[in-house]
Amino acid sequence: MFSSMKNQASSIADLKSLKLDSSPLDYIDVRIERKETSMLSQPKGTPHQMTSSTEEGAFLRAFHKGHWKYSVVTNLENLENNIKDLTDSCLKLEDISNTSTTHLLAQYKKLKPQEYERIQSMPGLSPRLGFEAKKTLVDEIKDFNSDQEYVSDYNVAYSEKYFRKAFASSQNIFFDYDRTDFGLVNKLDLIDGDDKQKAIELIYAASFEELKPQIPKLKEVLYKDGLQFLKAPTVTPGQYKVILDSNIAGVFAHESFGHKSEADFMLGDPEALKQWEIGSKVGSDCLSILDTGTETETSGFCPIDDEGFPTQKTYLIKNGILKGRLHSIRTAAELKEEPTGNSRSIGFEYEPIVRMTGTFIEPGTTPMDELIQKVDDGLYMADYYHGSGLSTFTIAPRKAYKIENGKITTPVKVSVITGSVFETLSLIEDVSSENSKNSSAFGGCGKLNQAPLPVSMGGPALLISKMQVG
Repeated sequence: MFSSMKNQASSIADLKSLKLDSSPLDYIDVRIERKETSMLSQPKGTPHQMTSSTEEGAFLRAFHKGHWKYSVVTNLENLENNIKDLTDSCLKLEDISNTSTTHLLAQYKKLKPQEYERIQSMPGLSPRLGFEAKKTLVDEIKDFNSDQEYVSDYNVAYSEKYFRKAFASSQNIFFDYDRTDFGLVNKLDLIDGDDKQKAIELIYAASFEELKPQIPKLKEVLYKDGLQFLKAPTVTPGQYKVILDSNIAGVFAHESFGHKSEADFMLGDPEALKQWEIGSKVGSDCLSILDTGTETETSGFCPIDDEGFPTQKTYLIKNGILKGRLHSIRTAAELKEEPTGNSRSIGFEYEPIVRMTGTFIEPGTTPMDELIQKVDDGLYMADYYHGSGLSTFTIAPRKAYKIENGKITTPVKVSVITGSVFETLSLIEDVSSENSKNSSAFGGCGKLNQAPLPVSMGGPALLISKMQVG
């Protein structure tokens, strides 16, 4: 149905013409997806390695007599027959409706019939860029790496991802949107005698043309991340006053607080609901965290979720107060709250579950230089290799520097920063006025065996009075 430009318009029309509103079932929806990915990598000493894939199919959901039933379709030519089979199967079910399922159905019935305007991130179905165009970008970085002293190994990679999604439901909700992610990464291993250092830089763009101007960043990583840290001393483990840049602040908000805000983790867990009581004080007054899929040209762009509910700005924390959590229609019904448009899946093979889109800390009013001047003796952390956490978190910074008498000075090597989420939220002293939204065309968020899901994150720099550094 999405297999060619010629057939694409008719496939969308076919989805509209299913007339699901006349279904005998209590509720049914159909989600069709197409995903095209391409990866070109150039490890040192090996030929170019090219991989590409195309996935296409549909996910059917039906709710009837208190039951949920699902069906995955890989041959879209049989879509109508699959809908009929699922319908027939549901009609034979015994009625197990109860107060909970009746309330859930009522939430779906509240969805207003709507056809969203076609949301198109680029003209045409897919970039389908040729090998030579990608190779030119990769080779420019590869040739630079090959000429550099101390570079013992490297890998340059290009990533191109295209998504298209269409949805129709028995509530007469229909949408059709697409988006693209492009990226380049340069990974370096540096050696000078016994000293070793890794360096990495990734760039992201919503179009191929936006990659070329960013290529200097992939070369500068040698000097910014590499050589200056090659002989840097290792920090003495302990507790420090720290400033986290927007990249680390973003991954902290995502891993340590965003996941805890996903409401499906709280179902059937009275202790979690008590701990996360809306209106309770959970952080410093200067801290506000929100989730939104409305940021175009980011990898977290998701204008409508996989239940046909529009994405919106959802405050999780506002001025230190717990304001909300992330919901699907089902979790909102169970907790008697409102949906937030956060029901997402990584592909047509999967049921949508509660997921983040773009998770950001809101900026404050303090300029960055004034934030740094507030630290007499501490550390400045920039960017990260990886991060994880729920109640406690661990983040591996890529770069760290001493802060002495209100100035960033010498680089030091730091392995990890760790801490308790709630304690750290309360130890945030200030946030900068500068703000950054960070995206990636490589990897994504993982949850319940669904990975990678494209997301974005970011915010201002954070000044934290005390953090464990090792």
